[in-house]
Amino acid sequence: MTDSGSILDKIIERQQLAEDASFNPSEMVGNLLKGLSTKERDILSRRFGLDGTEPKTLEEIGKSHQITRERIRQIQVAAIKKVKAIEESRATLRAVEHTVTRVLEQAGGIMAEVALLEHLLAYAEKNEQNRQALQFIISQLLDEKVDPVKPTEHLHPGWKLKVVSMDFVHQVLRTLHDIVHAHGKLLPTEHVLQRFKAHPFFGEHRERLLPAGATLGSVTEADLDRLVLSYLTVSSTIEQNILG
Repeated sequence: MTDSGSILDKIIERQQLAEDASFNPSEMVGNLLKGLSTKERDILSRRFGLDGTEPKTLEEIGKSHQITRERIRQIQVAAIKKVKAIEESRATLRAVEHTVTRVLEQAGGIMAEVALLEHLLAYAEKNEQNRQALQFIISQLLDEKVDPVKPTEHLHPGWKLKVVSMDFVHQVLRTLHDIVHAHGKLLPTEHVLQRFKAHPFFGEHRERLLPAGATLGSVTEADLDRLVLSYLTVSSTIEQNILG
């Protein structure tokens, strides 16, 4: 790597650290909802637990406002659409979108929900209000950029960039599962990673595992390991014990 490349990497790393350190979901949600009416803010807050309490059903909120659950749903949809359209909200929304998509890109485009929230809340207070605020942002405001990974017998709940193919995700996980299963006993994580990178599937598809815009020459072995580990966290058929 050239000196100029090294300096640029350090600048980018410092910018990312500063971005992560200022990431406060509940504060961001407060700013995003400022342009809504009191009624709209109350409905979104209670529906998604933005005050840190248990999210309420449409019916529960409807009873308190003395209107139908369908009307509450309509107000919810309109309020979220309004948040996305408010000019004053766009800068905050762009900053949130950039942080979330960057974290997903660095993980190969997919992460288990627990892992993603843990990473994004690393610098914020890990309370229920921040957690609910972050889930609201990702699920309701970034739906043009990310898709949910729905839990199945093979998958933990998670999130992925829209460009990531679930067919490819399943191919990666099947390959990893076959590697572990073929060994017939517990494997240290580093051995799983080594065997996967030596597997024909990896040789054929490794560029699809890379972050957006990355090339093989710009990605380290540690970067590749982190990408594969991110896929492993989504699998519900391969688990890691306390010894790794």
